[in-house]
Order: sequence, then C-alpha cells, then structure tokens
Amino acid sequence: MPRAFGALPKAKITKVNIYRPPNLNLHFNQSNMVVTIETDQAGLIGVGEGGARDTIEQCAQRLIGRNPFDIERCWQDMYRAWFYPPGREKIHALGALDLALWDIKGKALGVPVYDLIGGMNRTFLETYLGGGGTGTQLQEPNGRPGLGVTPNMERLTLVTAITDPGTTRPIYFRADGSQSSW
Repeated sequence: MPRAFGALPKAKITKVNIYRPPNLNLHFNQSNMVVTIETDQAGLIGVGEGGARDTIEQCAQRLIGRNPFDIERCWQDMYRAWFYPPGREKIHALGALDLALWDIKGKALGVPVYDLIGGMNRTFLETYLGGGGTGTQLQEPNGRPGLGVTPNMERLTLVTAITDPGTTRPIYFRADGSQSSW
C-alpha cells in the first residue's frame, strides 16, 4: 500500500453539497443528510452520510481549498475550529465529512475504503429494519388494526423461504407489528 499513496493526484476540495433524502420521516430524530465533497479532479467526488445541515455547513467551510487526502489534518481542523467543545451533532457532521474524504481517497487509489482502514473482516452485513406506527396502530393488540397472527406467520414463511437456507441469523418480529430481519 505505501507505493499506492505516492500515486495520489494533487487535488483540492472545491465544494461540499448537502442533500436531504426524499421521503424523510419528520418524526425520526436521526441525522441523515447525504454529503458530497467535490474536488478539482474530474469525477473525484466523495459521499458521506449523517449530521445536521447547519453543523455540516459550518464544518465544511474549513475544507474548501484543502487537500482531501490529508484526512486527519482536515478532521482535526474542523474539530477544533470553534470555542465550545463539540457535541453529538458536530461529531455526527464530522463523521459524514470524514466518510466522504475516505471515499475520495479510496476512489483515487482504486481500492475500497475498508482496505484503507484495516481490511475486510467479514463478508456479510447485518441489517435492521424498524418502523413506527400511528397511535391507533400501536393501541391494537397485534400492532395493526384488523390483523391477527396469521398474516405475520405468512410473512415469516415468505421471509424464511427467500433467505439463504443455511443461514443461522435470527429473524425478529416486533411487538408493534413491524418486523426486521437479519
């Protein structure tokens, strides 16, 4: 890998864009902005996720004109840039920008980011899917008006049929009627 780092192009950060995902659940309190960092090298753009718009904007001001490959230096500068110590929102914003900078470095070197930060340690990704219901739905004994146990058992049968038969990963059904599977 050391030889590869010598192959990094000279680049400067030119722009940081912040996008709000479509169909945003307004009652969901997790920061989920999508961030892109553009460079002066054609097509060399990094993508990250997280943070609140105003905090990302404050941190992003510190990146314009900087070398996107000096990730630690950029991160430290954004971290220390204000009088008050960073709270959760600033750390979340820094995470989004940090992820985008690592994405730029990985793309420039032609390797996945996980190779830059220690290598792959597993070949699967556990996922979680949860959903909330309305007050009326949550008051129903089965989580959803008019539904009993049978529809949930049908869903369980379907999920197990399309899941890898050799899997030992559990499938969870939540008491409020929403489900998640790993």
